[in-house]
Amino acid sequence: MTAHAATKKTIFSDQELKGRASEAVRHMGDQAPIDMSFRTACGTDFAVGPELAEFLGDILARVAQGGQVTITTIPDSLTTTTAASVVGVSRTTLMKLINSGALASTMVGSHHRVKRSDAIALRDARRADRRAAVDALLTSDI
Repeated sequence: MTAHAATKKTIFSDQELKGRASEAVRHMGDQAPIDMSFRTACGTDFAVGPELAEFLGDILARVAQGGQVTITTIPDSLTTTTAASVVGVSRTTLMKLINSGALASTMVGSHHRVKRSDAIALRDARRADRRAAVDALLTSDI
């Protein structure tokens, strides 16, 4: 398996890596990974936990599909455009959420800024609400 690094931050996968990722995804089936462990070159084993296992499983799935994977960090203070992307709504909808008080923001000059943690909490709450609504539909007698 040879992954070719173009820079310290960019890694291009070859066909063998894509094949191994596909094999891992086939083994997972439609089950999300809940744990992963790694072994270092010195033989030390360590588990990464469920959140990181899910994250790495998503990366494997994307590589297996031949898709592009971009990993970036998110700053603590977000522009409304970036916050909208994190929450999964349009910037217009995000501004409505800010104006209604559903999402806190601070002003920097004439521009709103949103805390990363607030945007992620809102995203997670909206996902939970959608899941609950789908579950309610699935269990209803309609």
